[in-house]
Amino acid sequence: MFLKIYHKYIIKKYLFTFLQLLIVFSSLIFILNIFEEINFVKDKNISFHYSIILTLLNLPSTIYELSPFIFLLSAQFFFIKILENDELDAFKKFGLSNTKILSAVSITTFFIGILIVSLFYNFSAELKYFYYDLKNKIS
Repeated sequence: MFLKIYHKYIIKKYLFTFLQLLIVFSSLIFILNIFEEINFVKDKNISFHYSIILTLLNLPSTIYELSPFIFLLSAQFFFIKILENDELDAFKKFGLSNTKILSAVSITTFFIGILIVSLFYNFSAELKYFYYDLKNKIS
């Protein structure tokens, strides 16, 4: 199946919005978790680097748990962007319906979701195991 130019454009714009929100959520999770880990490590007389390592080990599992919200918000921001730029009117003038635009976004989200569940979950579970193991050794 060959993708038409508008499919490529919609998918690229949606993936860019998804990656932007993924970076924002990752930054917020990192900032919030680093404070928690610093609080945990400060009484143990352990280096500050352990709190960074613990935060980075816990980050993927938290992102996995928040991925439905990231998908929801990225779809909403995608549609807001195309509405603000009047791209939706341009799509309709060229014969695209809302269903075709929504189906391109839905199929892209479905395949990203499959990748996240099949690959990213295993990776985040392994890192979560190391996180708990390291935290047990510290405490």
